[in-house]
Amino acid sequence: MGDSEQVVVCAYEDKEVKEDGRIKFEKIASIDNPRIQEDVIHIMEGGKEAFVYRNEIYQIWKP
Repeated sequence: MGDSEQVVVCAYEDKEVKEDGRIKFEKIASIDNPRIQEDVIHIMEGGKEAFVYRNEIYQIWKP
């Protein structure tokens, strides 16, 4: 789906955002990975409906 080679899901290590706050990479994988898709759906504005719509658009663009 789409042009993303890799998707990186991140989280702050500390609950408070600080100037020196560290970011932890939770997951790194292809958008084709179902677990990454779940994270994208959770984070992305529009949720699952928007994700499905974008997938349909990308399928139209595929050669």
